[in-house]
Amino acid sequence: MKGKDFLMIHCIGDSHACFFSGMNCMDGPDTTPYFKHYRLGPHTAFNIAKRWGSIEEMIAKVAQPGDHIMFCLGEIDCRAHLLKQSESQRRPLDEMIDECVRHYFKLFTLSQALGYELIAWNVPPTNRKTTIAGEYSTYGTAQQRNDISRTFNRMLEQRCRESQVLFISIFDRIVESDGLANPHYFMDDTHLAQRAMPFALQELMKAGVIPGPAERAAEANKDPSFLHPRLANACTLFESGAYAPACREFLIGAALGFDQANVLLYAAQSARRAGDRLLAERLLEGIIDREPRSEAALGLLTECRRETAVRRPVLSARDHADVALHYALSGRLDDAGRQVEYAINDGGNAAAIYLYFAGQLMAFVKYDLALGQLDKCLEHDSRNADAHTVMGILHHRSGNPGKAMDSYLTALGIDELHYDALRNFLALSVELGMGKSAVPVIRGLLVRHPDNAVMLGIAQSFVNAQGTASKASVGTETQPHPA
Repeated sequence: MKGKDFLMIHCIGDSHACFFSGMNCMDGPDTTPYFKHYRLGPHTAFNIAKRWGSIEEMIAKVAQPGDHIMFCLGEIDCRAHLLKQSESQRRPLDEMIDECVRHYFKLFTLSQALGYELIAWNVPPTNRKTTIAGEYSTYGTAQQRNDISRTFNRMLEQRCRESQVLFISIFDRIVESDGLANPHYFMDDTHLAQRAMPFALQELMKAGVIPGPAERAAEANKDPSFLHPRLANACTLFESGAYAPACREFLIGAALGFDQANVLLYAAQSARRAGDRLLAERLLEGIIDREPRSEAALGLLTECRRETAVRRPVLSARDHADVALHYALSGRLDDAGRQVEYAINDGGNAAAIYLYFAGQLMAFVKYDLALGQLDKCLEHDSRNADAHTVMGILHHRSGNPGKAMDSYLTALGIDELHYDALRNFLALSVELGMGKSAVPVIRGLLVRHPDNAVMLGIAQSFVNAQGTASKASVGTETQPHPA
């Protein structure tokens, strides 16, 4: 640990590492003090050590002496593979779990040579629902999967204790008396919600990895930006001359609510120095609208308007959409809409921008706002199969299965090989007890595309789900594929 000056915990793993972004979404920006997350993809704990070369290279790029490295893997193994492999290989389940933990721990052994403090994050409990996602589909009952996760954690904790690796677990705090997960702590059918973050912070405070409330207050008085790595990072980028990325970070800082005028002024200065005079003027005009007597903004705006250099846009359409997302989440919809307009006016594809923004809003459970963006997307491109698919997912999650089914079928009518639309259509058919009516659809696709391996995999998952649904209780649900 770097004393009390600055500490970063680099959270590396599968999609569960995204929990430490501080947002209820996949691949959101890092907004939680002390954490940066790195999503490697849907890798298993059993095989992760095989990727050591790329992981070592990433750690070398991002970590500083005194930082901590936290690995977050194993949930996929416990959810989808260990029980299945135990049955297929006819080996005791505990033996399979121990072998998996042993393979996983190779990653920690290799990492210890780098000199960083290591943390092992627990495998969280599995949600109660059945998930259909090809090779990542749930296997066994929720109770069986939780028993496997609990055993995995126990064996991992033992290895950590023997090797001076810190093990952090909140497993028992998010399961109920029946041993099953409390849905209140999940943002979807698989991943923890930020409601569970206080438990993680408390465990890390107890372990002395991050300071408690009194220490954080002292640090904040010493440097107000310390508590938010994004602004500290923006200042570092600005001072090093990396003005374009600094501009983006300052804008997101403003959207998150930090000292609005001051942070926007830095964003405008960054844009100007990077050569984007138009964006600088837009930002300065926004400051002056709110604070007409801002001498700093008025002076910089005058300087910008005197310049004649050719403009070089510093933010991509996606950057503007990301900033818009933060404004939308803060309830500042006018500012959000302004950022989307900037993206389109700067030559971005309107349909693609609205679709991307809708997807980001969906990840944060802003379903009504997301549907509005999809309507705008379809105004520009009515045959956008991706937009119809995402609209189906939104209707499904909003409790409108009929509209969801219509959207999936519209997407498939546009592109019958749209795999996400097909997966969601089949999953919803099973959930509604209409699996038999979907059989002609998948059968016709297989006839027209007999050598399509992806299609064959989707068909097999559908057949398996049909069998599970016929035995399952009425409460069992399925998860839309692109969660």
